[in-house]
Amino acid sequence: MLVGISLLLVPQQVFGGVIIMANITTGGDPMYMIYNPLNNYVYAINPELGTVNVINGIRLIINITIGRGSPEGFGSNAIFDPKNGYIYVIPYSITANNTSISVINGTKVIASISLPGTASGALLYDPANGLIYVTSNKYGYVSMPNGYRSPSQIPVVGYVTVINGTVIIANITAAPRIGYILLNDLNNYIYIADAGSNTVLVLNGTKVVANLTTGIYPTYMVLDYKNDYVYVSNSDPYSQEGRMLPGTISVINDTRVIANITVGLYPSYMVYDQEDGYVYVSNLYSNYVSVINGTYLVTNVITGHNPDIMLYDPSNGYVYVGNVISFSPPYENGSVTVINSTRIIANITTGTFPVPDVYDQTNGFVYVINYLSGSITIMNGTTIVNTIVTGGMPNSALYNPYNDYVYVTNPRIGIITVLSPGITLPLSYTVTFIETGLPAGTKWSVTMNSVIKSSTTNEIAFITKPGMYTYTITSNNYIATPSSGKINITGNTTVELTFSKNPSTNTPQVLSFTPTLLIIIILIIILIISWLLIYIRRKIRK
Repeated sequence: MLVGISLLLVPQQVFGGVIIMANITTGGDPMYMIYNPLNNYVYAINPELGTVNVINGIRLIINITIGRGSPEGFGSNAIFDPKNGYIYVIPYSITANNTSISVINGTKVIASISLPGTASGALLYDPANGLIYVTSNKYGYVSMPNGYRSPSQIPVVGYVTVINGTVIIANITAAPRIGYILLNDLNNYIYIADAGSNTVLVLNGTKVVANLTTGIYPTYMVLDYKNDYVYVSNSDPYSQEGRMLPGTISVINDTRVIANITVGLYPSYMVYDQEDGYVYVSNLYSNYVSVINGTYLVTNVITGHNPDIMLYDPSNGYVYVGNVISFSPPYENGSVTVINSTRIIANITTGTFPVPDVYDQTNGFVYVINYLSGSITIMNGTTIVNTIVTGGMPNSALYNPYNDYVYVTNPRIGIITVLSPGITLPLSYTVTFIETGLPAGTKWSVTMNSVIKSSTTNEIAFITKPGMYTYTITSNNYIATPSSGKINITGNTTVELTFSKNPSTNTPQVLSFTPTLLIIIILIIILIISWLLIYIRRKIRK
């Protein structure tokens, strides 16, 4: 039954500076969420009801129908396109080769895009070309005794679908079990993990530029901005002689695999530490985190049992590691290991199945979802601020930079809990980008945390709150230095950059023939021919 729009307001309960603003009743099973910076709405995918719940502040304003998915299928996902303001939504997919992506503009579905296979849940927006990339797999069929052909659980071919607005411009065939997508905004290549063929597919726009062999079963990737390397976790899910083999991390530089680093059993997650340039790898079945610098293993840091999801805190450079402890009953309380560089500075007991999920850039709090405890543990550095009971099984969290709220989905009881820091919000600051090198009147653009601004003058300014932001800079036929990066906003900030002509767009100079020049050339030719004729006649007379 479709649940109408409703809001369960609760008294403002303060937990160590965090206020429960509201529990929004959505019904169904609200799962993944995404924030739209153009209208400041939060969109929550609700697969059971086949809707997207649209929230403004603490109010559910509408349920958008997108079609019902299947909880037994693959993960839902969504992405925001800053070029047109659209939200692209993948519901839970069933293995029937019929996934459709819903395109939402504001509060209306404006298109439904059919994929060639079943969506894997991976979506990516490329700001360099404004295109959306999504992966899917087509599954085979099994013949049933009654003659009915049922979809199997084994994919037979993979696809990368490229979308411009609401139109598919390419379906690129790949090996089956294609999945995670990563953008390297330093070279504008798209990297796609293909677990079925143990490769990573590399795209430039819609063109395949490389197909790189990695370790067994590549599943996850992360970019190291310091050296422009892409790190691929190879997590062999199968065993040999009853024991799992150690996983590896493949290191890619541009279109070459330059190293394969052996780590622990089942490397499941990675984060990049921008302070020291380290890449951290959680090894789910080895109880330690591997620390990599460039192409070398620096050390293995012992954590709690079954380290899995990690979160990087840019305010202090800490890495928070969620230790699941146990996967089967009786479930034990988990823990979070806090790592600074290569040193453990705290082991903090949490609820069961902890997932460090959100960093609040306003106050530096880290929100840890305790999936099986029905609670949220809130940390500040290495101190627990408080633990808030949500009930049910909280699934995911989202930070809204506009109002500084944290939204937590609870699919078991059909509620989204809204949390507020409960403190005076900080002042906004101005971030100004100043360019040199462009001809007067040339258009250029800056994308900062999915918000795009353009100008034909030499300055572009953003008004924003404190926190860590990423940016990319583009202009047709020109290259910016720097072209992308990250900045930690703690006050008014100026970013200076220089444009230079893109060598690939230079056109050769073509000689233009004026009438005068043409007459001169003709006269020179006549003189040369006349001289040759006179020379030949003299030779003949001799």
